[in-house]
Amino acid sequence: MNSQAYLTEQSLAERYHRSPQTIARWRKAGRGPKAVKIGGRILYAVSEVQKFEREEATDAGVAPDLHDELDRFAKLIGLHLSADSILQLGRVITNLEAEELTESTDTTDIGVA
Repeated sequence: MNSQAYLTEQSLAERYHRSPQTIARWRKAGRGPKAVKIGGRILYAVSEVQKFEREEATDAGVAPDLHDELDRFAKLIGLHLSADSILQLGRVITNLEAEELTESTDTTDIGVA
């Protein structure tokens, strides 16, 4: 008996904060986790979803372990964001802080004209 856990297209859409139509487009375009058809239903093996997430996290320059830890942390505190969303938010905050620092630096204070 196969003890593999599966996600429906709807569950995967909720996990990624996307519409089911987006997930279907990804599948048809060969993007996203590998799907299987069982009993007429499109399903995604959890192991394939996790593999896809590790590959995406690595491609984005994030260690896979960090990606998994962000997912666990988000669930722990009840945050309904994926690790990718958390990382994107971190990038936005970092950019805003950098802009604020640049704007607040008075070059005349350090002798630069």
